[in-house]
Amino acid sequence: EAELSQLKPVDAFEDLAELEDDEIREVIVRLGRDKLAVVFKAASERFKDRFLDNMSAAEWQALKDAMKELGPMPLSEVQAAQARLLQHYRSDDPLV
Repeated sequence: EAELSQLKPVDAFEDLAELEDDEIREVIVRLGRDKLAVVFKAASERFKDRFLDNMSAAEWQALKDAMKELGPMPLSEVQAAQARLLQHYRSDDPLV
């Protein structure tokens, strides 16, 4: 399990897709499905693919279901959630 302080530094939200697999899994665990569902709404295909590669089929289906339940969201709201996620990732605070 990767310690947050040992995770690779990132400059932008999409850079999280460049993390190592174990680091991506740590972000997934710390965020949880509900927060991921929001930030995925405006994420690139590469970002989604990298995270999908680190999730089980059941986790991915649950995430897709959560995204559907959220319905349409303003891009500004999704981008604000992405910025909060990045801020938490950069800090010493847990992501949850």
